[in-house]
Amino acid sequence: MPTAREDGRGPWGHALCPAAEGESFAALILPVPFDLELLASTAADFDLARLDANGTSGIRDVGVQGRILSTITADTADGRSAQQAMDRVFKANGGKTVGESTTPFGTTDFTSQMTEVKAVKPNAVILNLYGWDLVNALKAYTKLELAKEKIGVGGMIGGEQIGRPLGYANNAGIWGLIWDPKINTDSSKRFIQGVIDKYNHTPTSRCYLGYAALMQILEAIQRAGTTEAGPIVKALAGYEFDGLKEGRSYFRAEDHQCVQDVLVGQAYGKELGLGHYQLLGTATGKQLTADDQPQKSCSL
Repeated sequence: MPTAREDGRGPWGHALCPAAEGESFAALILPVPFDLELLASTAADFDLARLDANGTSGIRDVGVQGRILSTITADTADGRSAQQAMDRVFKANGGKTVGESTTPFGTTDFTSQMTEVKAVKPNAVILNLYGWDLVNALKAYTKLELAKEKIGVGGMIGGEQIGRPLGYANNAGIWGLIWDPKINTDSSKRFIQGVIDKYNHTPTSRCYLGYAALMQILEAIQRAGTTEAGPIVKALAGYEFDGLKEGRSYFRAEDHQCVQDVLVGQAYGKELGLGHYQLLGTATGKQLTADDQPQKSCSL
């Protein structure tokens, strides 16, 4: 995925977490001097945001609903990885792909791709996109009224950071969700209330990821007693923690994959409550990795 910019904001200019707005979050909470190379050196070993190909419930719940599918994929490493994961799930469930489009990262107009989808009439179109690419693709999906043609839509990752810029009118589909403000755990409620108290809005899953990842790095530094990458990696490997969800999260010792619950949500077409998605269910980390073989190296 795109990385943070030097000004502390995401690749599209938004603050990764409210603390990026004018104050040094790290300076407030870091117990020891912080090595800025730490995040880069450990990123290859730990990625809290990564959803493994075998650990993406959104694929299964979207893919199994239809046997004839089209895909639109960003021409990026993560887009192609998502496409490969989708292909495996399609084949395992007897699915057939009738159209595949690849788009450059940063595409703003998906009219031609959605017109092609409309012409082949699949059961659903799977969007291996993220960020503004996904926002713009869903706008084109709504504008061309594919839902009226009974063509569904969905993919690996949605969330409030997609639903908010879309608005209820353009939001559609079934998605894997990393986190959602309707998660009913005490720790999630405390996190939400803390953000509301300070910034007067509910956090998105991007803010959740920033919070969860940074807290794990900070706690690992405390356990290791150093900011050296090697000891921190050892402190994280096999470590179980509260990921603010119903099930515990942990870093698998064998390959450092972050194993966590994945939510399945359906986009609201109107205001129905907190957030833009109705939660349909939760796939636990253990369920998703039951048949998963640890990776010897990152496949991206």
